[in-house]
Amino acid sequence: MIAAAALATAGASGASALSLTVDAHANGFFGGSFHHNGATAMIEGVSLSAGDSVAITASGQIAIGENIFVGPNGEDVHSSSGKVFAFEYTPLEEAAVDAAPSLANLPLMPKLGALIGAFVAQPTVDASGFVATNVDVGGGINSTDLFFVGESLTYTAAFDGTLFFGINEAYVLNNSLAYAVALDLNGGLGNGTVVPLPAGMPLLASALGLGAFLRRRRNH
Repeated sequence: MIAAAALATAGASGASALSLTVDAHANGFFGGSFHHNGATAMIEGVSLSAGDSVAITASGQIAIGENIFVGPNGEDVHSSSGKVFAFEYTPLEEAAVDAAPSLANLPLMPKLGALIGAFVAQPTVDASGFVATNVDVGGGINSTDLFFVGESLTYTAAFDGTLFFGINEAYVLNNSLAYAVALDLNGGLGNGTVVPLPAGMPLLASALGLGAFLRRRRNH
């Protein structure tokens, strides 16, 4: 069974879709930063039973600093002078950093600002006091629940649970705008199972010429 709080039915075929807005501050308090000021909980999407598929598409841009815009795929940002703080890392990097803290020192911030997801087991979501934030701050989502979504992805549930969406950035205080996310509840792109990023996720950079990026944004 596929359930959603706000379901819209369109067309004679009976195809159903859910539209969401994922704000640029919704990182669920994941990632390493010197503070999480401005951070908000991840956005609830749709509940799925084991075997259900949902096609996810995202559009729009968010600002991850003054006049710095990215789309749902994010950008691999590399600072030639290194990170301002050694413990800076993105939400998608958190599980790897927990396993190997030295990874937090790498200057690359992969897929910065990308749309990310988390699939949380339904008993956890239904438990009293559940909040769609990092377990490290008292929430109910583990870093190992996170995965990259980007512009399009089909997710097949391995167990009963709920999808949540957020932003792959730790420092969100000066972020703005939002992504528009559409969920095809018939899994229109076919069956595809999402596997959370492994602890040894590749860290290949596409240098953007933003050498002073990390220092500039702390000034705003």
